Amino acid sequence: MNEGMGSTTMIVIIIVFISVVSAYMAYNVNYTKAFRMKNKIIALYEEYDGDCGADCKEEIAEYAKDIGYTSINNLRCEESYFKPDDPSVRTQTFDRYGYCEYKVNVVKSSNPSVHRDNNSDPGYYYRILTRIDINIPIVQNVLDLRILNITGDTKVFNN
Repeated sequence: MNEGMGSTTMIVIIIVFISVVSAYMAYNVNYTKAFRMKNKIIALYEEYDGDCGADCKEEIAEYAKDIGYTSINNLRCEESYFKPDDPSVRTQTFDRYGYCEYKVNVVKSSNPSVHRDNNSDPGYYYRILTRIDINIPIVQNVLDLRILNITGDTKVFNN
């Protein structure tokens, strides 16, 4: 009877180990996709000088298709922890492409003692939020899992 108990314990340990490793691999692969997608979106916004129109969106969609990044239907950009607190922030959700865009206005210093340079004029930048596509229905709906979001900011564009 002792040997029967040992084999059951070993099978449970092996199953738990395989489950943990599989979950880690799934998270790691999806994290890499979301991170690469965020970087590509930021690069395209900077390439188009902050004016991401139809051509830019087409490149984003093509890149998402190439890396296998799937769009997330329930991004909830307005409720995100990463949304800047400034009330003048413009929020746009691009469910088709799987990311959120926050346009943040930058107010520069009007102090005359500050040296005038490229950053002396008012402008704006974009905060891009992508989400890792791992569905854990009960946990994801109850908790706001910030670890599943990836954000990045573009450079400041002048008006």
